[in-house]
Amino acid sequence: MRKRQYREIPLAGGKHVALVDADVYGAVMRFSRKWHIHRSGKGKVLYARSSTTRKVLLHQAILGARAGSVLPGLGLQIHHKNRNGLDCRSENLELVVPSQHARIKGPRTYRGALSSSCFVGVSLRRPLGSRYPCKASIYVGDRDHYLGSYVREVEAAAVRDQAALLAWGEGCFLNLSHEYREQLLEELGNRRPELMLRL
Repeated sequence: MRKRQYREIPLAGGKHVALVDADVYGAVMRFSRKWHIHRSGKGKVLYARSSTTRKVLLHQAILGARAGSVLPGLGLQIHHKNRNGLDCRSENLELVVPSQHARIKGPRTYRGALSSSCFVGVSLRRPLGSRYPCKASIYVGDRDHYLGSYVREVEAAAVRDQAALLAWGEGCFLNLSHEYREQLLEELGNRRPELMLRL
């Protein structure tokens, strides 16, 4: 089987490149001669965006080029399978519904009074002097479900993971190993997500 061809798109500033399939490279460069870095999630996630008046992310332009037109607003989101927003090869992109995206993507970033954690579904209350600074939540059925507040991030992560297994089953993104999660849930006693999650 012939190996697929890829092209690199240098991004303004010269520090980063984006990867695209060779067969869409021409269309992408016609769409925008220059591509820039776009930072999301308080600068933690990098994407490539166009220099055109209407700012378009590279992965949106690629899926639009493959579809033959700009993709309509179908309520779908584009997921990067390897979680690298600059890897826009077709094998790394998939269209998902928001609830599916919440199930498979990495940590989310919160604004305002909440700050991101290294764990999916966990946020930190600012200032951190409160008794239970770590909030656990899960996005199911087009809304966030509050799963309680905890002393440690790992406790909130364990509760979120258990709720994810209840909601989606095996194969969903989990923060912790099975053994460590069960140990933490046992320590928490009756503060388990089954009592808080309303699906």
